[in-house]
Amino acid sequence: MKQRVCEVCQISPSPKAPLFRILEEGWLCRLHGMELLDERENKLTYSPNLNTSITEQRMLDETRVWKAKLKGGSDLRKP
Repeated sequence: MKQRVCEVCQISPSPKAPLFRILEEGWLCRLHGMELLDERENKLTYSPNLNTSITEQRMLDETRVWKAKLKGGSDLRKP
């Protein structure tokens, strides 16, 4: 069986540093997951279509929920 690793830093998970499958982007450690979510939140927050696009508003809400769960230590979608 293949051991999963963070797709950015190539470090395998440990009990203190689990991996998360975030937004279908692959398996990421908490640090790289937060970086991905911060980048996505920034793009959506400053999107010119945010005020009129329900899809972008939903994506921004989803991103913020993911960030809150990661910050809170949620064991969401661990391998």
